[in-house]
Amino acid sequence: MADKLKLINVVSWNVRGLGDANKAPLVLDTLLSSPASIICLQETKLGDPSPSKLYSFLPSSLREHRVVCADGARGGLLTAWDPDRLGLVSSSPRRFSLSTVFQLADSNLSLAVTNVYAPADHSLMDVFLSEMEEVVAEMSGPWLIIGDFNLLRDASEKTTPNFNQSLADAFNGWIQDSALNELPLLDRLFTWSNKRTDPTLARLDRAFFNIELGSVFPNSTLTSLVHSTSDHTPLLASFTTTIPRSTLFRFENSWLQNSTFLPCASRAWEAAPHHGDAAGVLARCLKEVRGAAKVWSRSARAPPFVKCNCKFLLHLFDFLEEHRQLSVGEQALREIAREHLAVVARTMAAYWKQRGKVRAIKHEDACTKYFMAKASQRLRKNQIRGVQCDGQVLYDHQSKTEALTKYYEQLLGSSVLTSWGFDLDRLYANRERVQQDALIAPFSEQEFGTALKSINKNSAPGPDGFGAGFYSAAWNFIKPVVMSFADGFYKGEIQLSRVNRAYIVLLPKKQGTLQPGDFRPISLQNLSVKLLTKVLTMRVQEQIQKIVAIDQTGFIRGRSISENFVLATELVQCCHKRKAAALVFKLDFAKAFDSVDWDSLIRILEVRGFPTAWCGWINDLLRSSMSAMLVNGVPGRWINCKRGLRQGDPISPYLFILVADVLQALITSSGEVHHPLVPSLPCPILQYADDTLLIIPAVQEEVQALKNLLDLFSAATGLRINFQKSTMVPMNVTMEHAQGLQGVMGCKLESFP
Repeated sequence: MADKLKLINVVSWNVRGLGDANKAPLVLDTLLSSPASIICLQETKLGDPSPSKLYSFLPSSLREHRVVCADGARGGLLTAWDPDRLGLVSSSPRRFSLSTVFQLADSNLSLAVTNVYAPADHSLMDVFLSEMEEVVAEMSGPWLIIGDFNLLRDASEKTTPNFNQSLADAFNGWIQDSALNELPLLDRLFTWSNKRTDPTLARLDRAFFNIELGSVFPNSTLTSLVHSTSDHTPLLASFTTTIPRSTLFRFENSWLQNSTFLPCASRAWEAAPHHGDAAGVLARCLKEVRGAAKVWSRSARAPPFVKCNCKFLLHLFDFLEEHRQLSVGEQALREIAREHLAVVARTMAAYWKQRGKVRAIKHEDACTKYFMAKASQRLRKNQIRGVQCDGQVLYDHQSKTEALTKYYEQLLGSSVLTSWGFDLDRLYANRERVQQDALIAPFSEQEFGTALKSINKNSAPGPDGFGAGFYSAAWNFIKPVVMSFADGFYKGEIQLSRVNRAYIVLLPKKQGTLQPGDFRPISLQNLSVKLLTKVLTMRVQEQIQKIVAIDQTGFIRGRSISENFVLATELVQCCHKRKAAALVFKLDFAKAFDSVDWDSLIRILEVRGFPTAWCGWINDLLRSSMSAMLVNGVPGRWINCKRGLRQGDPISPYLFILVADVLQALITSSGEVHHPLVPSLPCPILQYADDTLLIIPAVQEEVQALKNLLDLFSAATGLRINFQKSTMVPMNVTMEHAQGLQGVMGCKLESFP
């Protein structure tokens, strides 16, 4: 179980100076040997390092740091950490220590770390221990104190008889008075050597923890790292949290930079059984590639020091070339190093670009640091630290996930009873219908190729782990199976439920969000299903303009929200100039995409002239779908969906527009709600997907009629108007009259600035 939980790794090391440029790569190589969340360095002999200096010896993930500057060529402390995993709460630099308090990004847990470099001059030990007492007095919560203490606890901790018992007693007394426990070093007895032929060994580097840390992180270990510089041994303190570690497979676009990956994937794809249900064949092929990719990625991963070695070779040969002619072998080796370094750079750029989600910059212009920063910003922003449920804030992962799952299970996993209080067929009797033949033509390879090219290669994959990057690169050998899957879907002969799954990622609408309803759910669906819906979307896009009211501007080619904005502005200005008593309503749909009733949607499609086969496809896509909450990278249990449209599915906006168009048609044809300036015309209804703006006369009968029509629409489609979040802006009416009209609708009363 422990290997499925997240670890917090803290590396502590007395590096004995970082001023030497040749030493920095050696330090970096050692630090890269273990993925650390926090690194504590002692005796840096530096001030506050420049960014270029930091880059020379720190892993790229550790982008935040605090320092205690060296006193000339003595001392110096540096604590660096990964801001994607830890947020700094406070820091406290002192003469011999640097304390930092962190908040874990994905929970309410905090961790204090004190980086220690005790003086080698034992005459200063009283001053040092007094400082440590001050630190102890300030600390609360889980606390780790780690570093070079330059003190022994027992004579056995040194290989020579030179041992100061009084200093050991003072040190042990401070440990006891502070109620600290030492984390035992598991793999060696000593941490320092004078490196002589007959060496003196001593245990100078240690880690202590308080009771709170022991209870929060019960599984903690301290081991050593192999190093090639410094006379001190680096220590690795590992703390197992209660936060599950994401074990999801995710295809990395950076793998495509290696020429050996696609042949490996092709062999795995062909090795899968290609008989039976087409959806099952596709799932088996992807499973084989997934297993092969995991093995390949472990074997193809270059050691971290290779990049440094390549740079060293390039510098060496450039230097030698200035003094003599390089041999043929040297020239060839330099070219190999240059090519390998370029591959590493492209691989890193692809890795971070996939996480940065920046579409406006071409790959060849990619700046790895820029994409790294964008990815880190997204990760920190989207972490779910706590969820409020029944008045209590839940922080542990299991409770958070279950609370969110139950919320969306109630929202998506339960259907509602709908009733049609109006004649839908009559409503659209004289409206244009779709051209059926174009919608149900057989699928073509060209159509799917176009659909695949239109999907962002860096978009997040679904539960199977494969995104558009893999499909595009592997299209030549996966195309037959994908097209067989598409043909089976066309004929209704596949078990779509085998692949029609999605993870729901919750994006906070505002900082500090705790309520489940204040997140925006985005579905990450398998690309196989996304390709199907993308093809259906491309077909419906060609006809949507003809069947949807002209004042609906959301997602429709050739229409712009600015058109509605200009029209609304002109109407408001005209009402103002003519002193017409009018009301501007901005309607808010409660969980719009998540509330659409499937039976109502299919009926709307049938009435609008969509063919039976098309309606059957949409029905299959909806009813075979399952979703799971993805909380901080870890999925919860599956939900059988019974209503709603997936946000992130290409077809969803167009299906929603067709449902929202019913409201437009219902109000327009009712003859009960009129234009504020031309009473013979229906009221203006301006829509952009789920945003709806209406301008009506400030008359109680009109407001009541509008309220009744909205209730009819909600009862028929499942789309409920959230009147508490909807707004009414009165124009040219008294406040008393406005408040009376507000009472009819039950929405917020606002005014123009």
